Amino acid sequence: MKYCLTAIPLLLWASFAGAEAPRTDLYGDPLPAGAVVRLGTAQMRLTNGCDTTLLPDGKTVVIAFRHRALQYWDIASGKLIRTRTVGDDSGPVEQITLSSDGKTLAMLRSGRWVFWDVEANQEVAAWTPAKAQRQWPILWDGQSFAVLREDDNRVLLWDLRTRKERAIAFAARRFGTDSTYHATISPDKKFVVGLARRRSTSPSPALTHSSRSPSLRTASAWPVVSPTTAS
Repeated sequence: MKYCLTAIPLLLWASFAGAEAPRTDLYGDPLPAGAVVRLGTAQMRLTNGCDTTLLPDGKTVVIAFRHRALQYWDIASGKLIRTRTVGDDSGPVEQITLSSDGKTLAMLRSGRWVFWDVEANQEVAAWTPAKAQRQWPILWDGQSFAVLREDDNRVLLWDLRTRKERAIAFAARRFGTDSTYHATISPDKKFVVGLARRRSTSPSPALTHSSRSPSLRTASAWPVVSPTTAS
């Protein structure tokens, strides 16, 4: 019996000594089985259709993927903190964006925007705007939501609390929307700013055009009317 007891730790030591440490890349992230090197990094990787949100703590960035997965990354270390899936099990969505406070996820599917509480993992609201071939979010702070529409050159604003919608029309353009055309809403929510490759024609008289750039890339600003005001 004495010899059996002394043999056990020797066998354990031998098994650990023979095991190789898992291979890692330059940043300490594990490599796939059989890989010897990684060109680039696996940290904070983005794919088409992703959305990024910097959380209020200033230390964490969240990447939202179209298959409804959220990845939380530590900015200082570049390490993945955690991953969670939000929403029902209905597959990928067309557009996705996380609110700036990190609490509510907005997802587009078949022309309908649904809003999910991240922590409770339940739907809290839904909005079906006028049909558009292409639309993408440009503002979502947990209360006010806005999308830029390609079909009719409009920005639609929607208020989560009142469920009211407001439209802002951009000037008609003689060229199609492409990857150089973008829009955003100022932090104080007073202006919506559009950027295009060429100069737009004059906007509607009801809007104020403040374009000053003489270059091919033209920025234009329009006043934002509160989404709580009826259209």
